[in-house]
Amino acid sequence: MKKKACIYIRYTYLFFLKKKNRTNYIEDASKIAVSPNGDYVTTYSKGNKSISGWKVENGTVIRDGPPLMVKNDVHGMKVSDKKVIACQYSHHISIYKLGSKKPIKIKFEHNGGTIDFTRNGSLVYSQPKENKILTYSINDNNALELESIYKIHSDDLRECGILGEDIWVRTSRYLYFWDSYTLKECSHSLCFLGTYNHQPRNCYFFCE
Repeated sequence: MKKKACIYIRYTYLFFLKKKNRTNYIEDASKIAVSPNGDYVTTYSKGNKSISGWKVENGTVIRDGPPLMVKNDVHGMKVSDKKVIACQYSHHISIYKLGSKKPIKIKFEHNGGTIDFTRNGSLVYSQPKENKILTYSINDNNALELESIYKIHSDDLRECGILGEDIWVRTSRYLYFWDSYTLKECSHSLCFLGTYNHQPRNCYFFCE
């Protein structure tokens, strides 16, 4: 149902944007991001380099606070249900909190890797080159607080992240999943070449 709800919200919102007689109409929505639970939407307009936040309430999309004006082109966006947005530029990522009188920039040092959000609002910072995944919460002062560090031991790590309650790691031959609570490997891990159970295992991790 969550997946269907997100798809419904995407298409409802795109239809909403095309209605020029609406006061919340955006002429140029170059990119769109939907939060994990489908409760918040952000759009980026390349024409005037602005990012707008929108609340989704009872099937209605409502503008939430003033837009965030950016200087550089946005290549990608991720947004949480708590109105925190990660903007991917050409060489860095910046994080902001929307929905207040003025967008708030959250201090964050980007050293490569990607940003995503979980359904409970945690920020996930995946760094494949550093063989680790970091999770953060955002406190009442709009500052990041480190929750967990997952260190991955593999000489062939290509991608990693957290999806739902699972930690996932992709190598050239495997896609591993671990339960983020029990830290036990999940039964739906798979191998791209050959049989999973008969392949040498060269990837494991631990949590600090």
